[in-house]
Amino acid sequence: MMPDSDLLAFCDSEVSNIETRAGHIVVRISAGHVHRSGGLPGADDRAGFLQALELTCFQPSAIHQEAGCVGNLSSGVLRVGGAMLRLVPVPFESACSVELELVFSNGSVCRVTCLGVTLKPAGEARFVEWLKC
Repeated sequence: MMPDSDLLAFCDSEVSNIETRAGHIVVRISAGHVHRSGGLPGADDRAGFLQALELTCFQPSAIHQEAGCVGNLSSGVLRVGGAMLRLVPVPFESACSVELELVFSNGSVCRVTCLGVTLKPAGEARFVEWLKC
């Protein structure tokens, strides 16, 4: 049996703010849509959680942030060393070239190119009722 793993899905997650802190870009996710795998290979039995998270982009080289980059996300992707992640392990850390793209439900877009990223929990997870039919 494989261990449980938590995965952030950008879609339906909520961003409370994006700020610059000590030269880095910090995305505060107030309600991250997190799935916990039941550990069974090939099984689709993921329980859902809402989790406050902090995503830090280190040494940003390019930032594109439109007005209105707050609230519900309609999609997002993290490109890490050529791999495209739509589900990101929690916690996560990478020191290679990273591109973050967040698309908000209001149509606003935020893109950051940087030289490393971390994704860490910033509070307690809250279970979301999940009904499997």
